[in-house]
Amino acid sequence: MFQVANPGTVITLKVDEAWKCHCGAEQPRPGVWVAAHWSERLTHRCTSCGTERTLVRGQLTTPKARKEPTR
Repeated sequence: MFQVANPGTVITLKVDEAWKCHCGAEQPRPGVWVAAHWSERLTHRCTSCGTERTLVRGQLTTPKARKEPTR
């Protein structure tokens, strides 16, 4: 079972745990490179929808969805 990173949420990942973007795209496991940079602020961008997230110490933070301006 995959955790889903929805807008406005924080999920905790293990180094060997894959997850899904809210758009449905499966994301790879963070892996050893992330483990080597565990305490740094890393940026991840979904290749399907472009949502940018931050990952620090296994905490994956997805920003709240932006509202589109109305005319």
